[in-house]
Amino acid sequence: MQFFGKLIGLAVRHGITLGMTSSCLLWRPLVKTALGGADLDTVDGLICSQLKEVEALGVKLEAQAQAQAAPSGPVDGSACPPEYQPEEWKELVFATYLSDGTRLNLVPRGEEVGVTLSNWRQYVKLVERSRLREGALMFKVLRDGLGTVLPTELLPLFTDVELEQLICGNATVDVDLLRQCTEYEDGLSPDTPLVRNFWAILGEMSNDELTLFLRFVW
Repeated sequence: MQFFGKLIGLAVRHGITLGMTSSCLLWRPLVKTALGGADLDTVDGLICSQLKEVEALGVKLEAQAQAQAAPSGPVDGSACPPEYQPEEWKELVFATYLSDGTRLNLVPRGEEVGVTLSNWRQYVKLVERSRLREGALMFKVLRDGLGTVLPTELLPLFTDVELEQLICGNATVDVDLLRQCTEYEDGLSPDTPLVRNFWAILGEMSNDELTLFLRFVW
């Protein structure tokens, strides 16, 4: 990873864009932007969906408990004690699986600690934090390699999107820009029917199709 960081730095130094795709989990820390649940969702939608379900049920149960505790609230015995564990959480414990398949305890002996109404917020927070930080060691090594070529203290001058475009280029193919940069030969001109049809077809293509087209003609 340190060599890869040096490679990225050299590419930036020489104005060469790298044909690679990476998530915001790489770019945002490089510009010192905090990571959150929305960033995790870009790499693991399944765990984010599970955490949202836990949060939705937890908020619902807490609302029921508050209504039961209110002096004017209904008294029907439906309030849930803090130790309450709904059926949907029976299989949940304070442990999570990382990207490589290993299981990480979120607290000491986490595999024995169930998720309840009193601790579900802590569970959601710990799962999110552990998943976002699981690559922290590799990221540090990559950053160290990058720092041998580029002054990494200046990276926060960019946004994460700007840094990604600087290193990887723009993933969106701009047909108008292609049109402006095109040179015509053999009697062709922008007004030639063949050329007009060509640009009309490109204008109907998706970005993936345009990428394949550029790869073919390059």
